[in-house]
Amino acid sequence: IRLGTMTGGAKGLLNIGVSVNLVLKAIKSDKIVIDCGGKQIVEILDIRDAVDGIIAIINASSQNWKPVYNLGSSSPIKLLDLTNLIVDFVSEKKGLTKSKIEINDEGNAVNFGMNCQEFYKNFNWIPKYSVKDSISSLVEHYV
Repeated sequence: IRLGTMTGGAKGLLNIGVSVNLVLKAIKSDKIVIDCGGKQIVEILDIRDAVDGIIAIINASSQNWKPVYNLGSSSPIKLLDLTNLIVDFVSEKKGLTKSKIEINDEGNAVNFGMNCQEFYKNFNWIPKYSVKDSISSLVEHYV
């Protein structure tokens, strides 16, 4: 199983990953610098969906398994859009000062994403949690 970049507020998860770093900066009202004009594409998978997806595999007959599956959200988002969602959520829902977002046009935009359609079809499964759900989970975990 190739897992997408997991995120979400849960005990035991490490404070790593783009969404965690953005949430922690937004909670502190720190300035956030986004390179490549914010055009990078990221895809995050809520930890709750990752667990449910793995359970779906365990519950299926291994005789029908393919050698490799991609398990992700299939909801790519531009880094700048993700940053704005996080900053707006933290500001509006928690009443904290809004972080300033500085956009740096330098750098090469890298796109991260995966095609998970085969997983969804073979295990009759789709993610339940949206990017906004994951952001809310992270903010609640860290505030």
